[in-house]
Amino acid sequence: MRQTASAARDATETLQRGTQLPAQAQTETNVIQLERYRTERLDESVSAVRHRLSELQRARIQTELSAGRLLRELAALQRELRDCRARMVDCCVIDEGAR
Repeated sequence: MRQTASAARDATETLQRGTQLPAQAQTETNVIQLERYRTERLDESVSAVRHRLSELQRARIQTELSAGRLLRELAALQRELRDCRARMVDCCVIDEGAR
């Protein structure tokens, strides 16, 4: 790794001076640049996945909250229906067996 880092420094200095690199140094420089490019792309991918995960977690929470509201509304409607049926039985509009 030290040799590669040293070669990269030498290659960078050579490029800055505008002189030609030896073939091995050029190859090592290309490998280092490729690794940097891959690392940047991987970092971007990780960032995008984290962002999407955050969005999905937020959506899950909203869905759970909506589901909770809907369940409470359903329970209230079921209670109201039972009360209506009970009143209808009390008023002799329907038989007790119609429940």
